[in-house]
Amino acid sequence: MGRRAPATVLLVAVLALAAPGCTAQDAPSGPVATASPTPTGSGPTGSGPTGAGPPGSDQGSAAAPPTTAPTTAPATTGAPPAVPTEPVATRTLPPVDVGEEGRFESGLVATVEEVVPVRLDARGPGEVAGPGHAVVLELENGSSAPVDLAGVAVSATSEDGTPAVPSSSSAAEPLTGALEPGGTARGTYVFAAPEGASLRIQVEQNEQGDVVVVGP
Repeated sequence: MGRRAPATVLLVAVLALAAPGCTAQDAPSGPVATASPTPTGSGPTGSGPTGAGPPGSDQGSAAAPPTTAPTTAPATTGAPPAVPTEPVATRTLPPVDVGEEGRFESGLVATVEEVVPVRLDARGPGEVAGPGHAVVLELENGSSAPVDLAGVAVSATSEDGTPAVPSSSSAAEPLTGALEPGGTARGTYVFAAPEGASLRIQVEQNEQGDVVVVGP
């Protein structure tokens, strides 16, 4: 049995060479290596230069800077600023006696017709019943424009300069409305004052530059 093995191998080699279309060059000379498949799948996140990075990482392009919405300055509203007015210069006229005329430069004429003692009744907040004086004032409009009688102010002081407190007692009838050119109006202004007091009266009108003084 051991002598037939070489002959058998030789016979197989001869038959292989004699096979049609087969040459010595075509015969395989050894084991054929097969190419290993190239991995195409991506590795774990962040495992290689081409792997997907973690959220928020750069992917080859710079992130766009945050945008800021444009702001618009609020529109200004409201009334235009008031235009300052020139103050009216005040001039105190020489004192006149009760019953005499005090003439404003505009043509308005003020006359304190009388100052009479009265008994005051307490009507307004803080008022006290007691002695007082009523000043009867007449105005004559000798100007060419109406005079606002609500702008007439009458004040009184005692001989030592102490202001007399005005009263809304029932005897008080202050001037109101408008005095047309050539018109005449009469009103009564009441002040708390001791009996026998001598009062100095001042008459003003907010559109006039003069102050009429009546009394000592």
